[in-house]
Amino acid sequence: NDDTYTADNFVLAMGQRPAKLPVTGTELTHDSKDFLDLPEMPKSMIMIGAGFIGMEFASIAQAAGSDVTIVEYADRALANFDADYTNRVVELMTAKGIKFAFNNAVEQISQDGDVFSVKTAQGNTFQADMVFDTTGRVSNTDDMNLASIGVETNRGGVIVNDHMQTTVAHIYASGDVVAKTTPRLTPTATFESLYIADVLLGQTTAAIAYPAVPSVTFTLPRMAQIGVSTAEAADSDEYNVYDINFAQLGMFASHHDTEAKVKIVLNQQKQLVGAALIGDAAPELVNTLVPIINHKYTKADLNKTIYAFPTPSAMLPMLLANFLA
Repeated sequence: NDDTYTADNFVLAMGQRPAKLPVTGTELTHDSKDFLDLPEMPKSMIMIGAGFIGMEFASIAQAAGSDVTIVEYADRALANFDADYTNRVVELMTAKGIKFAFNNAVEQISQDGDVFSVKTAQGNTFQADMVFDTTGRVSNTDDMNLASIGVETNRGGVIVNDHMQTTVAHIYASGDVVAKTTPRLTPTATFESLYIADVLLGQTTAAIAYPAVPSVTFTLPRMAQIGVSTAEAADSDEYNVYDINFAQLGMFASHHDTEAKVKIVLNQQKQLVGAALIGDAAPELVNTLVPIINHKYTKADLNKTIYAFPTPSAMLPMLLANFLA
């Protein structure tokens, strides 16, 4: 509105928006907000992309009675999660009727009456009542005129240093708009914003130090992970991975969750540095591991702690203590 604002410091926190595939007919697709605003579930739908959004919404839509097809460019879903657990989720989703088309690059979307078609470079065509673009999100930097004042960006968003400072003095960035490898989550954005506040108030001059950040995908069953991934551990001699099968530990451990499993990653000092989880309790279980990783709990530390019983979150630390130094 042609208004001008001045300040000693600025914080860029514009977040992200749903991505749009650069293909013919992309305007015919819907995004995550459209999905959540649906007055009723369509009889059939196509999800383009097998990431967080596509996999979670496909699970919801199938449970509500929709015929769902997921079209994915890569050869697997949820590439950042444990491959064994992801493959198991895909297997279970397939058994429920969800169809997967991996290794398919979308090149065109078209409409014929009430039917929408998705054509791929591999010569395949998929049809449904609605098509959702769930290929991810992009940072809201393009309308900010940042380049004109020297704020550098890349495909991931605004570039910052280890003090969350952009390439222009007195301009900081926080949250999903930042180009980073740290998971883009609401708690992460809060952590960054509190850190920037401390910097601006003169409370700290230290670089930002992220703790281990848990991630969860609310598929059916759910998955979670934190810290060093099982894939990273497999590629390094510094770590060892151990499996804990909660589903075989009885009612106290799994609460009848037949898919409940945990993989823990230990370093050479036998400290917990990462974990991957699958099962209905995965979101709560991963929270149990947050202080154990971030505060480097030992076996003695865990043995001094009493949890509410019988719960999965009580059983996991008890079992974990057997692996720690």
